Amino acid sequence: MRHYTRVAHDNWVHVACSWFHDIAPACELGIKCIWLDRDGTGEDLSAASLRITSAADLPNAVRQLLSPS
Repeated sequence: MRHYTRVAHDNWVHVACSWFHDIAPACELGIKCIWLDRDGTGEDLSAASLRITSAADLPNAVRQLLSPS
């Protein structure tokens, strides 16, 4: 399904720090998400597609998430 962005849903990646406001809702919507867990909040790590602790790791995380299996 394509939306206004003309990007297929399978290619969406949501990146955020807030578990409550961003990661949990994205997971509920079935959007791939990378949790930038700078604060080490201890939320359930299995819910996010990937967890990183530094924005420097973001490019590799996106490549990993979007690379064909």
